[in-house]
Amino acid sequence: MVFSVVAPTVEHLSLFRDGLWKEQRLLEVVVGDSGTRLLRKHFSDRGQADSEVRYLALASELADGSTPSVLGVADNYVDLRYVEGIRVYNVLELLRELEGIDDRANRIRSLLVERCVASCAALQEVLVRDAGRERADPKLYPVWQKLTTLLEIIDHGLGLGLQMVAIEAEARWAEDCLRQVSCLVPFRDAAPKNLILEWPEMWRGRKSVAEQRRSVRDLVANWSPGAGSPFESNPIVQVDFSSCGELTVPEDDPISLLVHESTWMGEIPGRERLCWLPHDPDETRLAVGLLVRLYRLGGRRLCYLLLHKTGYRRRYAHESVEFYFRALLLAADTTCPELKSLFPAILGAAEAILSRLSGRLSIAHDWFDAAYEPPPGKYYRDVFPY
Repeated sequence: MVFSVVAPTVEHLSLFRDGLWKEQRLLEVVVGDSGTRLLRKHFSDRGQADSEVRYLALASELADGSTPSVLGVADNYVDLRYVEGIRVYNVLELLRELEGIDDRANRIRSLLVERCVASCAALQEVLVRDAGRERADPKLYPVWQKLTTLLEIIDHGLGLGLQMVAIEAEARWAEDCLRQVSCLVPFRDAAPKNLILEWPEMWRGRKSVAEQRRSVRDLVANWSPGAGSPFESNPIVQVDFSSCGELTVPEDDPISLLVHESTWMGEIPGRERLCWLPHDPDETRLAVGLLVRLYRLGGRRLCYLLLHKTGYRRRYAHESVEFYFRALLLAADTTCPELKSLFPAILGAAEAILSRLSGRLSIAHDWFDAAYEPPPGKYYRDVFPY
């Protein structure tokens, strides 16, 4: 069955542009006075730039090169050390391609994921020491706004007729839960696309995607445990601290990393794997974390597809729209059954989305391109600008 996606309203396009469109961020590569290549990250105001610098300074306590050093600060940008390498996400995807061919690929992928867990857990432990101190009134992650924006766009585009009143009430309740949590952490976003394996030989400025693929294949074919391969020994560098001024549940980082399509090992990790800090397990906290993170991951991809299909093909060409909605429903059936009792309307929306996506979508236009022609920004699939 073919479903023709409904044209978005001006309001929906505006919601997408302001809250979901990643290309509004301005990055550029510049050459410093010493001839060193720098990554210049622009911000809308000095406060945002200062916040990024603040959290990078905290993260530098790890003293192992796991974050890029700050080389300059201005009113609306920060200059960072440019890291030549390949995103962890890209490495994981290249390894996934080999899993049916060479069983060593899955072992290496598991090893790399565990290295990322150790790195991200250490960073979270450092950042949480300062959680909320930047503001007299700590700013919480805006759960209600993030969830309802996604679902308004999706409901309209797919013609689902969702119970938006019930959905908004559940989203409001989820946000209220954050106010009751005593162990909030900075909203880091530890997804594999925010991790770089520092590996100059694999940098896209030197190798094409096809050459990267051949290199990974050859390394896997010759790999033996403990031999010091780049998968095991090259530094993992964490980037993007722009959202750390907002606070969320401690489960968010583990979910971002471990319930991701590129790190997927066939099942939702157990509760002990989804909280790295020494806190007692909390069913409600975990449910809120899973709901918000998996809807944001899946919902952003779906909104790109519905409103900005050109951007979707460039940014998410090899990713599944359905994965994160399926993962949420699987979590409700396994690791976190509390999702069903706490958020029945929002889980029902995930089921309705998957049902619609089981057929074929007809998308007549790239409405976002038509409304903001041409949209500024740079699409990149590896370490910027590639």
